[in-house]
This record gives sequence, structure tokens and C-alpha cells, in this order.
Amino acid sequence: MERTKLGKLIALAMLSCGVAVGASAYSAPGDDTRSGPAGKERGKEARDDRSRSDRQAAQQGDRYWASDLIGKNVSIAGGGDGEIKDLIVNTETGEVRHAVTKLGVEKGGERLYALPLQAFTPGADNKLSFSDRSALSQRKSWTEDKWPGMQEREYWGDGSGGPGVHRVSKLIGQDVENAQRKDVGEIKDVVVNLKSQKVELVLLEYDPGVTKAEKEYAVPLTAFKFPATTADGGDGKQRIVFNMSEDQIKGMKPIGKGDKKRINDPNFMSRVN
Repeated sequence: MERTKLGKLIALAMLSCGVAVGASAYSAPGDDTRSGPAGKERGKEARDDRSRSDRQAAQQGDRYWASDLIGKNVSIAGGGDGEIKDLIVNTETGEVRHAVTKLGVEKGGERLYALPLQAFTPGADNKLSFSDRSALSQRKSWTEDKWPGMQEREYWGDGSGGPGVHRVSKLIGQDVENAQRKDVGEIKDVVVNLKSQKVELVLLEYDPGVTKAEKEYAVPLTAFKFPATTADGGDGKQRIVFNMSEDQIKGMKPIGKGDKKRINDPNFMSRVN
């Protein structure tokens, strides 16, 4: 009888210990897997951090998605910071001539400058570095609410105007049509190479029709016929024409979510170019 009571006491003690350990594990500070609003929020933050880390890892090279370049912070040689507000591309040649950059270097406050893309390089802390500070004195600046025309050389320099020169931010999101004026998709993004100052590919969301799902494809810039001026909406706007046939698109492999992180992978780029 005494042995039985002793066994029960030992069992109860062990059970109490297990409950205490379990409760401690459940409520341990910093445990993001537990339930409740705080734990869910920390879990979301961890996932966001991983997503940002993956995106940054994809950018360890000369190629960037334009949507990542626009809005990126810039460190200016000699001191100062800025932010890229847009990119200027010649759609006839694929040359990305300028990165329009917002700087606070004048007494009048923040101004925009058309700076040569070739002077930008990947820097620390996921920033870009701009090395040619003398370019600031060679270009006239403007305010964000009053963009100059592409023909105004004091802002853009010689040879910057002419047909086919566009703001990349105005091309992203534009609908495209085929030669028969049928809507076939939308420009989702472009890949820009800082080293060559070229657009290397366009990410097209292709719409095969109401019975099939839309898919994204990496296509060359030459597959499009662009209007003479930036397609920025409004009545009677000029359309962007996509010159590849449906059969050509069918012969291409769609771009998956994971592929978007591989733009600095030579094997991937050789497949899509």
C-alpha cells in the first residue's frame, strides 16, 4: 500500500513538471510560433525580412528590376543622399540614358537631376553609389511637379531628346496590343543592366484570351513598337504594339516567381535572351 501511494506521488510530480515545462515553452518570450496577435505579427515580420533578404540576394550583380531601382536610395560621393525617381530609356536602342535622382543639395530644397546611369554602382546597405558629383553642376535641376520636356538640353544634355525616349515608370503598367489592335497584355517590369546601361528584357504579362490564364514572359525590347512620346494615359493616347505572334509566345517558357530572383544568373539569362 505504501509503495502504491509512493508511485502515485511520483507520477503526479512528473505530470506537474511536464505541464509547467509545456506552459513555459508556450509562453516563452520571442517565440514567434505561438498563437495570438503578437506572435502572428512577429511571424509576419520574419517572413517579410526573409522576402527582403531574398530580393536583395537577387540583386547581387549589375542587373536590377526597374521597379526596384526606382525608389532606391543613393549615396553621393563627397557626401549627401538621394533617391532614384525614374529612369529614361531610348526604346529604339535600349539605352538607359539617365537615372532621374532627387537630391536635397540646394537652398531651395529637394530637386531632381538627370544623372548618367553609368556613374551608379551597387553600394553598401542595399543602396547605390553615385561617383560623378561634377555632373550636378552640368545639369539644370527641376522640381518634382514640373518635369521638363525631353528636348530641353539644359536638363538632359546633348542627344537626349528625339523619338522613342520614355520614362520607364510610365511604360510599366501600360497595356499592349497586337497588330490587329487586340489587347494582348501589360508591361509589368523591365530588367536594367547598370554596367551596360541597357534594358535587357521586358516582363510581359500575356493575356491569351478569356479561356486561358495570363502568364508572364521575358521578351526583348525589340518585340515592341513604342509611340514617339511617353505613353502616360489620357484621351487618345498612343498604344504600345507587341509584334510577336501567339505561336511564338507558346514556344516560350513562362517566368515563374522564383525566376525573378535569377536575373543575375548567367544560365537563366542565356535561356531568356
